[in-house]
Amino acid sequence: GFMTKLRSKIVNREILNQLAVSVGINDLLKCNVGPANSVRNLYGDALEALVGALFLDKGFKKTRKIFIKNVLNKYLIINDIVNTDNDYKSLVFEWVQKHKHNLTFTYKEEYDFNSRKSVFTTILLIDNEEFGQGQGSSKKEAEQEASARAWEKIKKVPET
Repeated sequence: GFMTKLRSKIVNREILNQLAVSVGINDLLKCNVGPANSVRNLYGDALEALVGALFLDKGFKKTRKIFIKNVLNKYLIINDIVNTDNDYKSLVFEWVQKHKHNLTFTYKEEYDFNSRKSVFTTILLIDNEEFGQGQGSSKKEAEQEASARAWEKIKKVPET
């Protein structure tokens, strides 16, 4: 229900990256890496590692208290997260079910030799008509991008 959606929004990679920057982790990390994609989640990953190290050192209760007091209460605005719906795939699914349409995703994986990573392309089809296309370093990321583009089209469709 509501709490499950809220939890998934809070532990969303984008939110963790923003939290890490708010806390100042970006000022503490100095790195020299390749393409911009490889550093995109670096700050969120570092925040997770810091919380993990704190957990191993201090235990669950102490870590929870420190994290809530020094990170969540200072930098996370729950109302903004609650009112932001960026799970476009769920929005598209709900619309498709409500209007009795058929939803299909097609996938293509290619290897980018420059970044030495796979790139996924997803096409979102509603009743066999392309509504959105997305790319990402994972299927999930590509699906969300395709769904976001499809959602923009869907919002323009008049209600029947």
